[in-house]
Amino acid sequence: MNSSAPGQKVHPLIKSTSSSRGICIFDGQCGICRKSVRLAVKIGARCEFVPSQSVDFGRQPTGVTAERCTREVVFVDAQHQVYGGARAVSQVFLVSKLRWVGVVIAAPAVLPVAEATYRWVARNRWRFPTREYCST
Repeated sequence: MNSSAPGQKVHPLIKSTSSSRGICIFDGQCGICRKSVRLAVKIGARCEFVPSQSVDFGRQPTGVTAERCTREVVFVDAQHQVYGGARAVSQVFLVSKLRWVGVVIAAPAVLPVAEATYRWVARNRWRFPTREYCST
């Protein structure tokens, strides 16, 4: 199933991951998500950022769905391992200049708190004041 609009470029996710450290799929209609991507670029995250609205979900690895990418950020590494939510955020940090932050987030004592915090923020993201509108 192709969920992109007619004439919109569809991102070849599977081919891209073989030539990069990974791909981070985010909700391109969410202001917090877009701001987070800009911050990740500033800290030198060496992955590709793709808005979920430009992904052909019919051609993606198992676990990468339109519904999931609306609910949480998804990271697909070069081996096509799929991470979501706080684990995906950890993966972005692991391929950045702030690698240590990714290690801390993924630590067994921290990950449950990071996951709960991520879920709360994701559910309430439209309530946060940003200059950019979050439509979801």
